[in-house]
Amino acid sequence: MKIKILYEDKDILVIDKPSGILVHPDEKSKEKTILDIFRKKYPKLQIVHRLDRDTSGVLIWRRTRKRTSF
Repeated sequence: MKIKILYEDKDILVIDKPSGILVHPDEKSKEKTILDIFRKKYPKLQIVHRLDRDTSGVLIWRRTRKRTSF
């Protein structure tokens, strides 16, 4: 499956999520997820938010574990 990358820098990855694919694994399904696809290239990738399987749209991922103090 080809998933379009909309933006990428050292801290974030922004993709155009198609409908019909899970963002991350769930207990019921063994199917490949977007997280599975992108973790090969970006091993430290973390979910910032998610979209339901049937929802398409912009999805933002965190590429680093850099912490910010307030």
